[in-house]
This record gives sequence, C-alpha cells and structure tokens, in this order.
Amino acid sequence: MRSLLLLPLLLASCAELMKVPTIRPKRVKKTAEGGGGSLGGGFVTGLGFEKPAEGDAIATGDAPVQAAGYLPTSVKEGEVKIQGYVLPSDDTITWSDEENPEADIAFDPAFTEVKKPKGAWLDSYAEAKQLSARSGKPLLIWFTRNGQSPSPLCKTLKREVFDLSDFKSWSKENTVRLKIDLAGGGSRGPGGEMGDSETRQRGYLDGLKKKYRVLGLPAVVLESPASGVLDQYRGYKKESSSEYLGQLKNTVLTHEHNYAVWKRKMSAKGYRSWKGKNEQVIFAKLLRYNKGDLLLVEPSGKKVRTKETQLSKVDRAWIEAAKARRKT
Repeated sequence: MRSLLLLPLLLASCAELMKVPTIRPKRVKKTAEGGGGSLGGGFVTGLGFEKPAEGDAIATGDAPVQAAGYLPTSVKEGEVKIQGYVLPSDDTITWSDEENPEADIAFDPAFTEVKKPKGAWLDSYAEAKQLSARSGKPLLIWFTRNGQSPSPLCKTLKREVFDLSDFKSWSKENTVRLKIDLAGGGSRGPGGEMGDSETRQRGYLDGLKKKYRVLGLPAVVLESPASGVLDQYRGYKKESSSEYLGQLKNTVLTHEHNYAVWKRKMSAKGYRSWKGKNEQVIFAKLLRYNKGDLLLVEPSGKKVRTKETQLSKVDRAWIEAAKARRKT
C-alpha cells in the first residue's frame, strides 16, 4: 500500500530529472507601460518614462502621444520634454560605436542583399556572429593551427569528425561554422619582422583566445546567440568520433529548446521576426517608424535601418494594421 502511495512522487521526480535545463536570460525590469505591440509615432518600450499627466501630451508633429514609454518619430530642438528632461533634436544626435566614438554607425543594409558564405567554414568572426544571431543557430567555433607547424590533433579531429558526411550534413542544417586559424597570416618585412597588419591580426587572435579561454588545440566552442557559451571541447581522443559528434548534437538540442524559450520571452518585449523580400530574416524590435523608414534594434543592440518597401507583404501588412490600431 505504501509503495502505491509513493509511486506518484517517484514519477514526478523522474519527470523533473528528464526536463531539458533552461539557460535563463537576464531579466529586464519593466518600468513603462505597453509591450511594443503598437505603432504610433515610432516607439521604444521599457525606457522608464512615466505616463504623462492628463492633458500633458507629448507633441509628435502629427498627433499627441498619450501612452507611456513612447517616443515621437522626429524631435526638434526644445520640442519634447519627458520627466523634466528635454530630448535632443535629431540633427544633434551622432550614432557611434565603442571603438570609434567619433564615427557614425554603419547601419546594416538589411533586406537588400544577403552575403553567401564562400565555404562550409566561415573565417570572419563578425560575419559568423551576425549569421548566428539572425538564424538562431549556435555558433560552432573551431580553433586550430595551420601554417608551418600545424596541430597534429587538429588534423586528426578534421579527418575523423569534420570530414564525415554525417557531420557535414548535420552541422550545415543546425549550426554556423567558424574556423579560427591561430597561426595567423599577413606579410612580413625583409628581415622577417611582423608588419602592421600581422601585428593587428595577432592581437585580434590573442583576444579571441582569451575571450574563449583557449589553452590548447584543438578547441571547439558552441555558443548560443541568446545565452553565450554552451559548451567547450578541449583536445580530441583518437577514434572517438561517434562520442564526440554525439556530444555536439546533444548540446545543440538543448540549445534549440532554450532558444525557443528565450525567443518567446523576447517576443513579449516587442521583438519579432522581420522578413525581407530577399528572404532574409531579422529578429528585432522596432525603435522608430517615419514615412516608410524603419529603425530596428536586434537583441545584441545592433541597430538596423531599412525601408518599408524592402519588407515582405506580411510585415507591410503588420505595419498597416499597427497604424490603424494607433488611430483608433
């Protein structure tokens, strides 16, 4: 009788153990009303702006904005005041990056042209990171060394795992592959000294080694575009291809579950998938809209400027529906 009573508890415990673990994204405290599902004079939600008092509307040029957390499509000098702060005019704002504060942001020409990878393995870290973020696929980074003193174990890993048809078909469908050659390259001077380009490249490669804690070769890292490093595989044991590939596949399966959870949470904050006429998809939130011009921001913080005419019919219909809701 006692064993029958304990059976539901045992089943519940087993169910808990079989659950796929979730890597939880960092929580963002909401301090403004609205979930980003409307389109007024362009919008930014969750910025901590308080709702204006009755009759204290924020001028946008076309109509007043009454909801909290919303910004106008354009701002002139001294025109908009929120919580005692006067917003700077559009012509005084300079978009810049951390490395070069004086330079304007080179906005991504989204939905106009998709750069196709030249090979199975990418060699540009920035390009691979962007492709991973937009596809939702984890980034598979292979740190290796070619050149005059190649890594013997890297050659074995390539032959026993990466050259397998099973790995090639699986990784093409489920990952973004990036190969980092730590041997570097570049041209040397007449006396064999390193030139400026090689010095910069060596510094860049050393930075990646430090970032991913690469202490020996081969090193393989699986990184989620949503939650960071999923797992790292150091070294390789000969004739263990099945076990190695099985570990990679299991980690990616866990990522797919966690990424779906993360994406649902981000969607509740106003992020959605935008699709261009060229079939390119970007998961982003609309920051501003003005006469067919859109300013989007991806979860990574990367800003994208595009035009309504570059979007798919579904997205153009979404914008029109949002406009209609704003007018009612």
